[in-house]
Amino acid sequence: MHNTLRAWRPAILPLLASALLIATLAPAASAQTADGSAWSAGPSAVGTNTYAGFVDGPTPGQNIPVVAPFTVRGWVVDTTAQGWAGIDEVQVWDGPMNSGGTLLGKAAIAQTREDVSRAFNNGYWSASGFSLSVPANKLGQGQRQIYVYAHSQNKGFWFRTVSVNGTANLPNPSDPLTGITKPQSSERVRTDADYIITGYSFDRNASPTQGSGVDRVEVYLDYPKFDASTIRLGAADLGYDSSEAAAYGIQFSRAGWQLRFSPTKYKSDSHQLFVYARSSVTGRETVTQQQFTIFD
Repeated sequence: MHNTLRAWRPAILPLLASALLIATLAPAASAQTADGSAWSAGPSAVGTNTYAGFVDGPTPGQNIPVVAPFTVRGWVVDTTAQGWAGIDEVQVWDGPMNSGGTLLGKAAIAQTREDVSRAFNNGYWSASGFSLSVPANKLGQGQRQIYVYAHSQNKGFWFRTVSVNGTANLPNPSDPLTGITKPQSSERVRTDADYIITGYSFDRNASPTQGSGVDRVEVYLDYPKFDASTIRLGAADLGYDSSEAAAYGIQFSRAGWQLRFSPTKYKSDSHQLFVYARSSVTGRETVTQQQFTIFD
């Protein structure tokens, strides 16, 4: 028995090493294409498949509101390339490019993917990422097949697909949501020191790769932003921890924002804050108000 195990050891060890490699990439689902088997020949394809890569998002079966932008992202390499990742173009289509499909756009390529470089011990593959922000209303409704076509000089176009569901409506059409945590309603704020206005804003329609789903928060005093009498306090700094937002999901744990202002510059009286949050998912802007008082 021991002799048998010793005889099999040379064959087993490489398999164990491969399994370990796959485990390291499993969270990104990337190792499923380490052998390139998921890539199929497209227009102008030459020879046999030498591509490896994965579409990290959207995920199979994902519901995508067609009225909002979404991102197609992943990584791809031509394993025969020397000194680089080997891919000079990535196109994303709704349906096949040579059979009635619609071009969704050309992706940005050569994006940083250190995880791929480390996993395959190839420094040149650190620039193997691709990403495309697909505009709203480009994807059709219903069951859709997204085709990702990757091109190299020697191999032509090869593709892989992901099936998604284009939905007509956003699940949370009223988002972004905003909460103002400081000042609290009717809080009295002294003029003898600067004050930090804090809160959180997020869009529940955001995909897991879109973070809070909010890319801008602006704060105005006393009147709405388009009123000539308003006072713009400024754009808040984003990316702060927020336990209130995290209650809606760990994805929103850093949906907090802060803005420092000097109460002494303004009249001692009752004031109204107007906080505008813009969604990076839909471009929609919502406003939230809070009353507080400045006093000497």
